[in-house]
Amino acid sequence: MKRTLLIIAFAMFSIFSFSQISPGETSDFEIDVEGWEHQIANPNDPVQVADGGPNGAGDGYLSTSSSGAGGSGSRHVFANDNAEWIGDYTSAGIVAFTFDVRNTNATEDLFLRVGFNGTGFNDWAASTNPVVVPAGSGWTSVTIPVEASDLSISGSPTTVAAILANVTQVRILSNDGSDILHKGQRAALTSDYDNIVAVDVLSTPEFEVQNNEFKISPNPAKNRLNISIPDGNGDMKLEVYDVLGKRIFKGLLTDLDSSINVSNWKTGVYLVKISSDKISQTKRFIKQ
Repeated sequence: MKRTLLIIAFAMFSIFSFSQISPGETSDFEIDVEGWEHQIANPNDPVQVADGGPNGAGDGYLSTSSSGAGGSGSRHVFANDNAEWIGDYTSAGIVAFTFDVRNTNATEDLFLRVGFNGTGFNDWAASTNPVVVPAGSGWTSVTIPVEASDLSISGSPTTVAAILANVTQVRILSNDGSDILHKGQRAALTSDYDNIVAVDVLSTPEFEVQNNEFKISPNPAKNRLNISIPDGNGDMKLEVYDVLGKRIFKGLLTDLDSSINVSNWKTGVYLVKISSDKISQTKRFIKQ
């Protein structure tokens, strides 16, 4: 009997030890929703769609929606607490989530963030700054950083480090800054997702040397922001958002090197986004 109990205990320990987040963990939605759902079952639970993902015919993806009407299913958020998506994110070296997203709303932008629940019911941290995906966009690849410096406490008075060391649930949500950060905004929204990947510093494109990234300087800046875009991409749309997700600047970049006057902007953090039919990139800018 003791031998049997020891074997069972070892098996449970092995499952707990090795079935947790690791670099490269992926949800590609080729078969089902892979554990991504709302916390409470409701008519707006995410569904797997077998065809029409970013790779076209035969590529499955996850489609999610929210009613905005109040009650379960009213907020735009989906979550996962399966063993492979929880655990010690810090020790695993996870620095970002990458995924493909399609904003199918006609007029509403998405303000995407990642949220993490710790060991307590109210122990939450979420992305301080959102990645903005414009309304009506086609499939777009985004990167959301999830290191401690990229997150803010959104619940009880714990620490981001404590939450990342013992994540019990991860969620992806749209929040325009009008509500508690780890909660999806209460709005009638739809969006699609594919190829959600947890990446470490060696695999995320944000940390690789790339020739196709735009550059901003100086950063921080007081008076002017210089923007250099990659060669060969043609004219590019420029948008700047504040930390609440409000667009405060819009323009068109027609030259490889451009400069805009920021002297009248309020001191704080902004998101500078450039996009075209080929690429979409966002960088953080600090106005002094």
